[in-house]
Amino acid sequence: GSSVTGLSLTGVQITSNGDAAGEAGIDLSNLLGTSTWSGITVSGSAEDNVVIRNSSGVLASLNVTSSAFSNNSAIGNDGFLMDASGTASMTVSVTNSTFAAHRGDHFQAAAANFGVLDVVFSNNGLSGGHATALGQGITISAATGVPGYGGTVDYNIDNNTINGSILSAITANLGTSDPDAKMRGTISGNTIGTVGSFQSGSTQASGITVESHGYGTHTTLITNNIIRQTFDRGINVLANDGNGYMNMTVTNNQ
Repeated sequence: GSSVTGLSLTGVQITSNGDAAGEAGIDLSNLLGTSTWSGITVSGSAEDNVVIRNSSGVLASLNVTSSAFSNNSAIGNDGFLMDASGTASMTVSVTNSTFAAHRGDHFQAAAANFGVLDVVFSNNGLSGGHATALGQGITISAATGVPGYGGTVDYNIDNNTINGSILSAITANLGTSDPDAKMRGTISGNTIGTVGSFQSGSTQASGITVESHGYGTHTTLITNNIIRQTFDRGINVLANDGNGYMNMTVTNNQ
């Protein structure tokens, strides 16, 4: 769909759509207005199971609940990708859903230029299983690889259960940014990895990774998370490549 306003999906099932790069189960550009998706199942897509790319306009609300995304192909990318570029503003809430066996991220929300994101990702279950997986985690990013990001990203990643990540289970990364850029969020109540299951939290990286690059400000609260069985650190923090700010509170994690 292109320039669709107010798309509601209920009980939709999409299986094994596409056989080449760039082909997805649900593929939307400039989705606007208010949308509700409930009880949908998307699996086996060639690249992304769901991709929504906006370059302008306002997606006031996309609420996704009680849905399942899994098993994209050997050339696959993400389970669910939100991409806000240009002057787009996108608000999304994904709750009470399951994600499994994606080659890239299970869920990714990315902003560039002056795009604005407001993301809630909570009470979801994430597991591994892709034969050639590269990610299988959650990524919230702003302008990674795009200089001079000047927008705002707000995120809440709460009460999810995550197993089988290759890279960090949760990543929040403010990429190259200008002084007006802001990234603000909370990572709380998540359970990463399983007791006694070797590297079930991450096979190549950390449990939670938070980064800030350039000249913007990244403010985050990391609290009440349980992090187990990660290859590298439980919580990894990096701030460099400019004169920006990282404001972080870390409390009551295990």
